[in-house]
Amino acid sequence: MSELTSHRVLLRNIALGIAGALLAGGLIGPLVVEGDLLAGNYSVALLVLSCAGALLMLLATKLLQSSDMR
Repeated sequence: MSELTSHRVLLRNIALGIAGALLAGGLIGPLVVEGDLLAGNYSVALLVLSCAGALLMLLATKLLQSSDMR
């Protein structure tokens, strides 16, 4: 893998992780846990939910890419 390709993969993974955290923390978080990411009311449960959202977004992307390569 070339250096440019590895930088693109790294930047894509960072962007996907941020998007997953914002989706989980901003949209799903207020419905499920106490706190609201967009209003600035943070909680540990919201942090855990945001991390889970980021991981799920990265996992889903990885699974979709591996199924496309088959």
